[in-house]
Amino acid sequence: MARCASIPLLVLLLSALPAAGSPAASVIGTPPPDLSARVEAAAAEALTARFPAMAQRLAVEVTRLHQLPDIPSDRALRVQFSSSTTVPRGRVQATVESRASDAAWAAAGRALLYVAHYDSVMVPTETLRADDALAAGAVAPVWMDVTRFSGTPLRLATYRTLQATGPVYAARHLREGRALRTGDLRPAYTVLRGQAVTMTYHRPLFTLTLRGTAREAGHTGDVIRVYVADTKATYRARITGAAVARWVETL
Repeated sequence: MARCASIPLLVLLLSALPAAGSPAASVIGTPPPDLSARVEAAAAEALTARFPAMAQRLAVEVTRLHQLPDIPSDRALRVQFSSSTTVPRGRVQATVESRASDAAWAAAGRALLYVAHYDSVMVPTETLRADDALAAGAVAPVWMDVTRFSGTPLRLATYRTLQATGPVYAARHLREGRALRTGDLRPAYTVLRGQAVTMTYHRPLFTLTLRGTAREAGHTGDVIRVYVADTKATYRARITGAAVARWVETL
């Protein structure tokens, strides 16, 4: 008999719970599409106002809305990021505000946003082997999300600066279609491995000049090993120009 009496009580308790999708319910997890779009638009507007030079390179996506009611479409929204002068990147928290009928702004809830950064990154159009000279069209710029890029991407501007120095070479094996990092391409070596090198040894009262052979390739400023047959010794020397270097130490 007691069991039968509990059934109407359970029905009453269930009926007292708020209905799913109630306008007063907080949005957690997957937010309503319309509200997400409005928050994303407000966030994009806020970023454009604060960082106009970066506006074309940023994209915003709502990850989660927390404690935010389904605000009526006739009420304006705005998004407030932190006061930091750094451009938001990746997942960031922001405050969502709505404007009441008296035109006053008030906090309505919070949003977890993903702010993506886009850039023009060089990508090989063919597989390249280490030390291959790049032919015309061997790499091309691709507009891509670099927010989570590992390392520093090789941007179009950096590549053009590298091209201005002369022929460009692959610094290592590079796969077709894989975005490049700075350091994946290099200019021509100033000194090649096996090349004859004139090495100078300076002291306060004299300068000694030795002729040796480079044991490794390098650019101007690099320190390489140089073997000198006359002394039967190997030295470390800093490359100062084409086929010339300055003694650093004796190995």
